[in-house]
Amino acid sequence: MSAPVRIFGGLQRGAVPPSDADVGVTRQELLLREQADSPFVGSLPRPVTKDARWANPELVGEVQFAEWTGDGVMRHPSWRGLRPDKSPDDVVRET
Repeated sequence: MSAPVRIFGGLQRGAVPPSDADVGVTRQELLLREQADSPFVGSLPRPVTKDARWANPELVGEVQFAEWTGDGVMRHPSWRGLRPDKSPDDVVRET
């Protein structure tokens, strides 16, 4: 992935809780891509990094959110699931 990886806020639980199978697949996929260092550009706040585990950004997930805040953070984001049909290079910030 050539584009910088940026953080746009944290996630709440999804509107529909994921099944145990979905959680297991996601966890497995992330563990396969685990790495020692953060892939994000710039420094992150201590609360974000305190208990963080990092993964190589090769997966695409879908997030639903209400709007962008004035400082560029997603308002009320919730996880919708992995998107195996998408490549990280296909991802753009919605306006």
